[in-house]
Amino acid sequence: MSALHADGMFGGVTPHGMVYVAFYSEHAKIPDAATLEVDGENKVIRQPRQVSRPAEWVREVGAEIIMTVETARAFRSWLDDKINALDQLQSEDKLTVTEEPQS
Repeated sequence: MSALHADGMFGGVTPHGMVYVAFYSEHAKIPDAATLEVDGENKVIRQPRQVSRPAEWVREVGAEIIMTVETARAFRSWLDDKINALDQLQSEDKLTVTEEPQS
């Protein structure tokens, strides 16, 4: 199993009375092509020149979940507990956020 990053979600109610949610992440569009400059030993000496427009953004769905309303209520309760715990840690200034380098 792997963890997914979520920037947002969307969803609704299915015709069968289930709750549907899709979690997505947002990122700049991956370039269609790149041109690299290399030296005589095939080592990159200059960053790639991107061909696609850098202002283009993509929303990529990472997971879609369909659940019963009972499961959705349990998830809401669980999520409220986690949010309250984070709020408490932040109010006590005990929360340390660290950024790890992206690979």
